[in-house]
Amino acid sequence: MTLRTSSIVLAALLFAGCDGGGAGRGGPSPAAAQLENDGRIAWQAVLACADCDGIETALVLNRAGDQRDYTFTETFLAADGSDRFVEQGRWQRDEELIRLQTASNGLRVFALLPDGRLEPRDRRGRRFAPRQGDALMPVAMSNGL
Repeated sequence: MTLRTSSIVLAALLFAGCDGGGAGRGGPSPAAAQLENDGRIAWQAVLACADCDGIETALVLNRAGDQRDYTFTETFLAADGSDRFVEQGRWQRDEELIRLQTASNGLRVFALLPDGRLEPRDRRGRRFAPRQGDALMPVAMSNGL
């Protein structure tokens, strides 16, 4: 075997050992598994903003039996002060999509990524072009309420 062939084989073996973050082949992420049980799970991030310093975003999903409630908080960060908005409603999971339904029939959609992050999506579950790098990170989970 030549040195070049050995290098290619070694690179292929190293690449095959990578699993892209661990959640893909080894089963669902802890966040995905928690969504199937009673309890609470939270995500947060500072998302990009066109006319402010960022949007501090937090999502908490609660599940108790058939009851699925959420609290979604956005704080628009700016040098001259911050504006905070809190939204509450019900959530449902549709495969990899999580749909947040407000009491006034508003809708937000997130994709649950294999590593447990949530990515904002449009109403049909498609990615937003300018937001492809934005994702909420899982920060807390608890069983039961």
